[in-house]
Amino acid sequence: MFYRRFLTVITHPRSSRNFSTSSIGPAPIIRINYLLMGLTYKDRPIISTIKQPSGDSVQDFLNACIHKHLGTDCPPGRLQGYRVDIPLSRGRMDTAFTPEESCTDEIHMEHVLGLEHYFGGEFTKPDEEKVQVLVKLSEVQASPKSTPHVASAYPLESEEGRDSLMAISESRLEKVYHHLEGNHISLLRSPPYTGKSTFGQALRDYFLGLNHQAIYINLAGMDIGKTHSNKELFQDYWRSIVGRTWDEIIKCTTPTYVFIDEAQMIYGDAAPYFWGSLKQLLSVSKRTDSLRVLMLASYDPTMSSQITPIQFTNTLGLETLRLTSDEFQQITTAFVKRRHAQGNQFFTIPPLVQEAILNLSGGHAGLCRITLKKIWEKFCRGGSDIEILEYLVSSNFRRALQSTRAFIWMEDWNPTVKESQFIRSAFLSCDSKSICKIEWDTDPVAKAFFKSGLLTQIEGRLQFTAPIMRITLGLRLFSKDHSSQLHTTNFEEFMLRTIERMRPSILKNSLGRETDYLLERTWQFEWYRAAMTAVPPEAVVSPDVGAVFGSPGYLDFYVNGDYAWGIELLCEGNRAKHHADRFERGGVYEKIPMKEHVLLDFRNSANVGELLPNFWYAIYSDDYRQITLRRLGQADETIILHGDVQ
Repeated sequence: MFYRRFLTVITHPRSSRNFSTSSIGPAPIIRINYLLMGLTYKDRPIISTIKQPSGDSVQDFLNACIHKHLGTDCPPGRLQGYRVDIPLSRGRMDTAFTPEESCTDEIHMEHVLGLEHYFGGEFTKPDEEKVQVLVKLSEVQASPKSTPHVASAYPLESEEGRDSLMAISESRLEKVYHHLEGNHISLLRSPPYTGKSTFGQALRDYFLGLNHQAIYINLAGMDIGKTHSNKELFQDYWRSIVGRTWDEIIKCTTPTYVFIDEAQMIYGDAAPYFWGSLKQLLSVSKRTDSLRVLMLASYDPTMSSQITPIQFTNTLGLETLRLTSDEFQQITTAFVKRRHAQGNQFFTIPPLVQEAILNLSGGHAGLCRITLKKIWEKFCRGGSDIEILEYLVSSNFRRALQSTRAFIWMEDWNPTVKESQFIRSAFLSCDSKSICKIEWDTDPVAKAFFKSGLLTQIEGRLQFTAPIMRITLGLRLFSKDHSSQLHTTNFEEFMLRTIERMRPSILKNSLGRETDYLLERTWQFEWYRAAMTAVPPEAVVSPDVGAVFGSPGYLDFYVNGDYAWGIELLCEGNRAKHHADRFERGGVYEKIPMKEHVLLDFRNSANVGELLPNFWYAIYSDDYRQITLRRLGQADETIILHGDVQ
């Protein structure tokens, strides 16, 4: 039978002379590196359309298959291939149909492309009733000389993201390509859990696909204590991972791209010989056009005192790693399809929820992945948009996020007075994109928050790593244990108790610089702190949650869980109608699930004009010790502020 002869041909190349050149269509040399058996007719995978190559003989195709070292660690999602039938009566293979869809998200492809399918593995006799599939690399091809040591295939799914679920667009990879053209030795630095290692491996695959030599190495497995003063051990580590020593690599004469992950492991004086060679490569006289090096490093609070021994003038950061909307949609689609393949047909991630995840994470790869996982764990049998969105602002979800490395800055959280002042200023000054409007360039305190992963830089400005980071920080800044305080599950009572617990001393000493009136942010700051003492025990007050629900608006405060209360603060009636319109049908807060809401207007003047629905006019005294509430359809109510009473 044909398939037996074909397998024999692969094992014994000389027997290929008996194989007709009409038996298979032309195929590219070298790129073929899989021969996959055993898919049932019903389980045929969707594989990308292949541009038929020309001029390559069957013998060339078979020779390429024989070279067993052509295997790479290319993930299944980066593969293309032919689906073919085996008509046994004619003894030849025919293309069964024209493939038309990308296999990036397909479940069956990911399941069947395991380690056992690499050349060098054991081929099993295929069932006569099954389909044979030939798969070729679409973007990645490797040379045995350039990458003699390759990693294993990407797993189906992992906590860290280096798996077949990852989605990195070519446009993002091209940006790094252009960056390295102008910066032969460079650094990409980002907070923990942001997809740095995944990106490094994808870069290696990308440059291999461009016919360059490309090397990826992770230094996390190196014994820094032993290699500190022993250059030979350092060289041996490189040889064991990539097949060549560092000294051999820097002498390359062909275009070579080296991606060094976990580079912070050798910051300081950990590998002086390595940094010495980099300094030479940076000099004009020693510079080579053949070698490009990108170091990938994490901000690590445990190594906060360590610095790079050389200065990098043009570095990459978190923005390079953030998922785009299209990439996240690819990941979500693949994630859902995989669950369907496991028998959970009712599980879904609605578009509105996808938008919310991207908004709360800011495209932070690690947070996107853990969010999908947590939604799956809670709503594996399905859930409505509102149910899932409410979960995303729940304390349970927030606790799940805080257990990841992305929130390492929360461990032993005990900021100094200066750090507390700085981060409060950053929090209060940030805009809807979590970009802070404060001066920081010469402030050493800012660096501590970079290294902890709470803040990053974008075009010279401070930015919270993700909107959910800013929200979590708000909880840390303004909440404390108020177990002795009385809580309420009634919205009106919650509002009254919050106002009552505001502190006159803070309000009195916080006048705006250009006016005798308090700034709106000052009222928000103090109201939030007081609200955390009055919120129901099982709920949380979250600031600025509009983005979480995919809303372009910037709702000041939201009480989650079954309460779904919304609170908007304004001062002196400023833009009152504009604020009110946000809550109307078609307004920017329409996507936010709210059972009740209030617009709380702090005013110095008792002349408020016409009373409007859902408005609470809080008329404060000159000494800020009492507030008179005026509401539509209710008698005025005076509240004494007791926040200063401990």
